[in-house]
Amino acid sequence: MNVSKPLHICTAKQASIEVLRRKIVLLFITDLEIPYEELSILEQMYTESRHQQSRPESQYEVVWIPVVDKSTPWNADKQKQFDNLQGVMPWYLVFHPSLLEPAGIRHIKEAWKFTKKPLLVVLDPLGKPVNENAVHMMWIWGSVSDGKIICLFGGEDIEWVRKFTNTARTVARAANVPIEMLYVGKSNPREKVRKNNSIIAAENLSQRLTDLTLIWFFWVRLESMWHNKIQHGKSVENDSIMQEIMTMLSFDRSE
Repeated sequence: MNVSKPLHICTAKQASIEVLRRKIVLLFITDLEIPYEELSILEQMYTESRHQQSRPESQYEVVWIPVVDKSTPWNADKQKQFDNLQGVMPWYLVFHPSLLEPAGIRHIKEAWKFTKKPLLVVLDPLGKPVNENAVHMMWIWGSVSDGKIICLFGGEDIEWVRKFTNTARTVARAANVPIEMLYVGKSNPREKVRKNNSIIAAENLSQRLTDLTLIWFFWVRLESMWHNKIQHGKSVENDSIMQEIMTMLSFDRSE
C-alpha cells in the first residue's frame, strides 16, 4: 500500500511520512460516515496519550484513511463532510481522499476486508501490520489500576445499590482493604439508571460513570474485550478474564 502521499494535521500544516517512521501507527480506516461513538472514544484515547507520552502504551500515532466510493462524483456536500471530520480530528490524515491510489484502496478492501465499518489497523515500527482490526481493542485501552480493589456493580434497583455499597464499604473497612466501587448501570441505560446516578452522587454511595453515554461505552468495551479474546483463541475454559466477562454480561442480561 502506497502511503507516501502528504499527510495533513488539523492545524493545517502538512507533514512528511517521515514523522511516522519507527513508530507504531494506527490506521483509522473509514468512509465519511463515522459513528460518533467510535470517533469520540478514539479521540479520548488519543488525547489522553498526548498528556501521558512517557507511558509505553502512548507511543503511537493515528492516521485517518478516508476511503470513498470513486464511482460517485466528489461534490460540495462530500467536501463539507470531509472538512467537518478533519476539523475534529487531532491526529494525522490523508490530505484528500483522491490522493489514495486505486491499488491502495483495493488492498484495504481485499486484504483487510474493509466494507463500511471502521477499521483500526496497527502497524509496528517497521510498517508491518500486526493487527488488521483493532477496533475491539480501541474500546478496551485506557483502563486504570492504582492498587485498589475495583468493585464494579450495576442494575436498576436503587435499594439494592444502597445496601450493597454500605455492606461492601463496612467489610472493606473492617478488613483494612482499599476498595473503589463503580456503578456501571446496564448495557442499555435508560431513565432509571440516570436517576440512580443522581442518587448515588447525592448520597455519595460510590463512584459512577457520569452520563449514559459513558455507561454505554463501558458495556461496549466489555463486549469488545470478549471478542478480542476470541480473536486470540481464548475461551472460557482456559482464560480467567473471559470467565469474569461472561459473568458480568450474564448478570446484565438476567435482569
